[in-house]
Amino acid sequence: MRIGVTITSPTKCVFKTVVTTEYSRGASRESFGNATSEVTTLDFNKVRRFDIEEGDSPNMVIEGTGWMCKQGGACQDTVKIAISAPRQEALARTIESKRRAIDFIKKACPGMPR
Repeated sequence: MRIGVTITSPTKCVFKTVVTTEYSRGASRESFGNATSEVTTLDFNKVRRFDIEEGDSPNMVIEGTGWMCKQGGACQDTVKIAISAPRQEALARTIESKRRAIDFIKKACPGMPR
């Protein structure tokens, strides 16, 4: 299997991702079948909540009407992404790293909640 990822930003705070997947033919490492692509648009201008939910199972939460849409029109309003670390003692550092990334996006995107 061969996977490619392309990320572009057609306008400020909007990101388009294209994930292309190709499967090898049999045991070959050189010959691949037709590629399939999945296109997703992430529009941070539509986000009304972007935060970390701490607790036993911390999550990064992104909410907003139709902020994440697949090609063809299927959109999601809420996405929760689990936060984990290889060791429990590294979890606090990982959460802090995610907080810095969230703060950066909030400052860069004018419509984001503060």
